[in-house]
Amino acid sequence: MARHRVLVACLSTAGSLALAPVSPTAAIGITSCHLAGEYVVSGVMASAAGVSQFSGLLTFVPPAECVPGAIGSVGLAIELVQVGSTTPVPFAAEYPYAVDGAGRLAISSNLVGAVTGLGNGLAAGLTLAAGPPLNGSGVYLAGTALRRELAALVLLGEAGSPGPPGNAGSPGLTGPQGLPGVAGPAGPAGPAGPPGVPGPVGVAGPQGPPGVAGPAGPAGAPGLPGVPGPPGPEGPQGAVGPTGPAGPPGPSAVVVGGGTGGSNLATGSADFVPVFNAKKNAAEGAVQQSIPVAGTLSGFTVRLNGAPGAGRSYTFVVRRNSADTAVTCTVTGSQTVCADGANAIALSAGDLLAIRVWPAGGPTARQMGWTAVVTP
Repeated sequence: MARHRVLVACLSTAGSLALAPVSPTAAIGITSCHLAGEYVVSGVMASAAGVSQFSGLLTFVPPAECVPGAIGSVGLAIELVQVGSTTPVPFAAEYPYAVDGAGRLAISSNLVGAVTGLGNGLAAGLTLAAGPPLNGSGVYLAGTALRRELAALVLLGEAGSPGPPGNAGSPGLTGPQGLPGVAGPAGPAGPAGPPGVPGPVGVAGPQGPPGVAGPAGPAGAPGLPGVPGPPGPEGPQGAVGPTGPAGPPGPSAVVVGGGTGGSNLATGSADFVPVFNAKKNAAEGAVQQSIPVAGTLSGFTVRLNGAPGAGRSYTFVVRRNSADTAVTCTVTGSQTVCADGANAIALSAGDLLAIRVWPAGGPTARQMGWTAVVTP
């Protein structure tokens, strides 16, 4: 089974999209038609009403002409759960979209992302990151989406073979006999007997006996069938067949990430950056994100939109449940990228993740984005 990794989008000051590729790289020459179909999407939505987690479906209807930049339509059908609430709120809308030849995706006028994992003429997934508000509405989106067929394999693996059918139940009881049919019509009268010999004229004699009865008429037509009786009771259920063999395991890894969006990091105090979002905050609790499944986080990588300056640096540490972990890296001097390829941490379902940023030496204010691989 093919394995797919996604691209994580990092926003610059002007809201333009910088793509950090993780194997495989998007193919040159793809079009809006490669996104045709349904994708399972999840991420974070921010608006004036607050920050919400969302999940649901993206349904892409491609344009009639499959060329780079052709415009199709995408239906968004999701449920949002605002931070601090457990009540889901449905949200649905439809927007235009287009994909250029390099795999960059644009939805409406502001929502941007990248197409990933081409195979058999279709995309395996996509990433979304919002700069300016979505279509001028004051709503920001950031997240990832996976083709619906692949999402089912990630969660379940292939289904086992069905068991044999159970034994047939015994037949129900025979219904009662129907009502008798309507009687046929009477047959015609038989022929009259021959007249007797005239007697002598005299006193009238007694009346003679009746003549012989004529032959019986033909049988009448059969009557209509009676009303059927009610059906018998249902027989017992057959035995359950044996469980089929387990399917093969699903994909072995997914990519997570986040960034500051259009906000610069603080240059004299600590900042915290979330997962699946484009923001930053001096309070860690405002950006912590719950991890839904257990796994191992590795391959931590950070990219700045510019160097911190000579003798200055930014240090980035992965925080789990408000505590530092061994996963860390530092961007210093004229560098713009750092990575920790040696350390990894175990995650449990429900752990809270955030990235802490320490400035040193008064670095130049910069924006950042980060990615990591989570292996279930």
